[in-house]
Amino acid sequence: MKRMKLFFKMLCVILLLPLFSEAQDFHYSMFTMAPLTLNPALTGNFTGDLRIVNNYRTQWSNISKPYTTYSFGGDMPLPKKDKKKSSPDFFAVGLNVNVDKAGSTSLKNNQFSGSFSYNKSLDGAGATFFSMGFMAGMDQRSINLGSSTWNQQFDGLNYDPTLGSGETALPNDHYLFGDYAAGIAITTVRNDRFKMNGGAAVSHLSRPEVQFLGGTDKLYMKLCAHYSAQIALGENANTTLIPQFEYVQQGPAKMINAGAGVKFKMQDRSHYTGYQNDRSFTLGGMYRLGDAVSAYVRVDIGAIGAAINYDLNVSKLTAASNGRGAMEFMLIYTGLYSSQNTRLSKPSFF
Repeated sequence: MKRMKLFFKMLCVILLLPLFSEAQDFHYSMFTMAPLTLNPALTGNFTGDLRIVNNYRTQWSNISKPYTTYSFGGDMPLPKKDKKKSSPDFFAVGLNVNVDKAGSTSLKNNQFSGSFSYNKSLDGAGATFFSMGFMAGMDQRSINLGSSTWNQQFDGLNYDPTLGSGETALPNDHYLFGDYAAGIAITTVRNDRFKMNGGAAVSHLSRPEVQFLGGTDKLYMKLCAHYSAQIALGENANTTLIPQFEYVQQGPAKMINAGAGVKFKMQDRSHYTGYQNDRSFTLGGMYRLGDAVSAYVRVDIGAIGAAINYDLNVSKLTAASNGRGAMEFMLIYTGLYSSQNTRLSKPSFF
């Protein structure tokens, strides 16, 4: 118990550090559908035994070579040694890979990380959980200037790639560094009419150095706060409102992303055939303050969920992008080893 109190105090200090501290990370419009990228405390926060999530985003293809981001992750609750214990508390682990590639310089950021969470039931029954998570990983960053264009390569009328760049050297630079994140979250599922999840996370705890082309600079810590809920509309839970909110601050850069979706349940799970019979689809929209509006559609059939999102640019970049923003895709699998699994019969997450 003393160790848990010490860990909680340390985590609170870690979460407050960015408020007193000084390159911005990628983001997803469908941020709640990239849980391991959003907050390590969400590791294991789902109803099932295994969750695998794929996310893909491509943007600005009409301005230059497209900027692309890909994430692949999986997480699972750890089995309890003594299954006879009635406590719903559990530990969970996860693995996550993020690949981000920007423009014609092939600026790449590859992240490989593992996450761990402890999930404590606040009511002793598993209806409300407080989760604490930690992530540790390795980042690989690289840049290829050989595909860039330079002023010296324009002859006054046309671009001529055979002309020299005028630069003394065009190195292909790359380096590795360790990276860490921590977070907390709270989830409550009292009944089918109201469910909510909220949390906060801090990334780049060690403020690693960015070392490109002989120069050095430190990454700002990133603070992320998020909230989502499911609120039943009407007397039954077949139609659900899903409000969502995200706030991100990284150094001087800030992002606010807010919106809502409406989920329509088409079919409930059958007690005879198990988990595979749930069917629903969701329509929603988001607004990223001063940047973009987006619309998404999600379909869930049993253990499989898929979503597509389109961003419409409304920032000053509109003159160059013609309003075109980004396409985003999500594919998720949430599996159960047995239809009699207690996490299904008494779900604590959504």
